[in-house]
Amino acid sequence: MIISGIGRGRLAVAAAAVAVVAAAGCSSSKSGPATSTTGGTGGPTGATASSATPSADAATVAAIKNAYAKFFAPDTPEQVSLGLLQNGAAFKATIEKQGQGGYAQKSSAKVSAVSLTSADVAKVVYTIYVGNQPMLADQPGFAVRENGTWQVAEHTFCQLLTLENSAPAECQTPAGMNPPK
Repeated sequence: MIISGIGRGRLAVAAAAVAVVAAAGCSSSKSGPATSTTGGTGGPTGATASSATPSADAATVAAIKNAYAKFFAPDTPEQVSLGLLQNGAAFKATIEKQGQGGYAQKSSAKVSAVSLTSADVAKVVYTIYVGNQPMLADQPGFAVRENGTWQVAEHTFCQLLTLENSAPAECQTPAGMNPPK
């Protein structure tokens, strides 16, 4: 692995590989139109609304979009990438392995919608691109805020790895198997 430059690409490889698997005939779940950037309750697991769900302000939305974009960008250094993934250090070997694929240098991600479910958890809708081609569109995912930093949720990364049949043992934790609350 190249120390800098391809760290994030490794995660992009996972996403791109998932995208290729999805494009090759595996079905991917699509949610309805996702244009909201504020509010929102519940989640893909059928969680019920709490008394008051915070709204995502512009700075929060930008921070979450930035976390996803950098996490999946091929030129993000590995240490930065690990810091943008919930429990990232546990996935170091997985990220290195994913970065060895050809899609790593061409992949990116873009968040199209953000809605907070709590002050430190957001539902997102994102698309994985290979080059300019959307390969895994409108995917539901999560972002979590830990120590003041928004990160890609471990659960979301594990979902991508599961789609490509390469989920490591680290995904068998509660954070890997269950959406954040």
